[in-house]
Amino acid sequence: MADTTAGVPVFSGNPGYGIPDFNYHDYIVGHDHEGYELVDKGKDSLTLETPYATGTVTIWDEEIVEFSITNKATDENVYYLHFPLNDRDRATSLYDEFVAALIDQQNHRTVNVLLSCTSGWTTTLFANKLNRAAKTLSLDYSFEAVPAGDLYEQGMAHDVVLLAPQVNYLYEQARNALPEKPVIQIPTNLFATEDAGACIQLVRDALEQQDTLRKKEEQQKPCACKPLPLRILCILVRQTAIRVELVWQLSDGGEVVRKGDVTKKYGTMKLYRHGNPREKNRSVITPADFTDLIGSVLCIEPEDTKIDAIAVAMVGSVYKGVVSLPNSEFDGLNLEEYISSRFHIPAIVSNNVNAAALGWYEQQSDYQTIVFHSQSRGIVVGGQGLIIDGHLHEGRNSDAGEIQRFLAELPSPDAQLWHYGHRVWDPTRIVQMLAQVFAVDIGTIAPEAICVRSRLTPDMEAIRKELLNYVPEEAIPDLIYVPNFTPYVYGGLISMAQKRLGKKKS
Repeated sequence: MADTTAGVPVFSGNPGYGIPDFNYHDYIVGHDHEGYELVDKGKDSLTLETPYATGTVTIWDEEIVEFSITNKATDENVYYLHFPLNDRDRATSLYDEFVAALIDQQNHRTVNVLLSCTSGWTTTLFANKLNRAAKTLSLDYSFEAVPAGDLYEQGMAHDVVLLAPQVNYLYEQARNALPEKPVIQIPTNLFATEDAGACIQLVRDALEQQDTLRKKEEQQKPCACKPLPLRILCILVRQTAIRVELVWQLSDGGEVVRKGDVTKKYGTMKLYRHGNPREKNRSVITPADFTDLIGSVLCIEPEDTKIDAIAVAMVGSVYKGVVSLPNSEFDGLNLEEYISSRFHIPAIVSNNVNAAALGWYEQQSDYQTIVFHSQSRGIVVGGQGLIIDGHLHEGRNSDAGEIQRFLAELPSPDAQLWHYGHRVWDPTRIVQMLAQVFAVDIGTIAPEAICVRSRLTPDMEAIRKELLNYVPEEAIPDLIYVPNFTPYVYGGLISMAQKRLGKKKS
């Protein structure tokens, strides 16, 4: 069908190729270009660009078509197809499949796997072998090794965690600290023989199982109150020491309609403490991120529906819609006005832990006074939401529970540890800090229960024992571990939105 001159196909114009009254180049140019940018390089060549990949279409004399896709992150050709141009329906169908594969490259990413042993030395050797094996198998996997002391901090930035036999005692603790990631114990015989193929299969099986469980996960109703005919967009700002996430869900009458999340990548920001500037590599969100997210959700809303309210759970303190968050673009911003003025939809903004406290309180009937403590991984001091005698207590300027804003100035031997920007990944030390904070709570509001969201310290008995160093046993309230505060945040936000819109909770 074709000769080759200097590596370039030269087609002979054999009968049966080409389609009468159909110009494939013009068809592609006139096609819907949603999801990519089309660059027309002439009648024989077109390029399709997305942020993640480049697609190339080459048409040889209206006889043969070549499709190829190159992933921008890896610079690898991930798709190639050539076919004779002799059937219009087949040609248009293949183009649609090509475009779908191009856009799907945004979902393709490297799977980062963390190996850990006592010192990190033996797992480093194994990681090198695993990287070579993954390359041989054409798997986009990256293996890295760390000592056990760095497991939790580094584990947050990886997709899968592998534990060597000598640190298998950390398995349960690691599963609790990193619940959203598969944590795998490497069998002793596999590790001792450095069986890279079997280890990679462990990772593949774990990822497949995780995907299956995620798909089967039942949606949780976000609010314990009686469903009302309100369509509410809830947005939660969730932060750890290494990233910030905007997690959102749209509910209608209490039923989840749509949900998603946006993770902010690392950026450099300048922090000030005691007047001294220092650069920190941190995730940073801006008001524009809210504009982008809300605008994106509204774009996919059906024309015959409307959103009744936008409810936001922010980090930092929030007083009458105004956010207090030093070293950010939010500090001093009335976020409620910012959102409502742009989208003409009522906006409610609350501190995230206050929303969680309200949401948790409203789904139970055993306690009237509670403390909800949220300890993000790696953050030295968490935040608290207070329910006193059945009511959310925010205090003067909504500063109640904002303990991290004041502990940084403690004139004590522990002052340096409490400083903003200091990172703590040692579960034992976090237990000590939580006990000190809870002792103050017990001595001031005497809660009936303290809810604890702290992935690194799920053992409530360990906290109880540490509390005995500060308060008598009879004064210690019920300690309740809360592994995931997101549903309670949504519940609290919906309750606040209903009240703001003049609806009465049943």
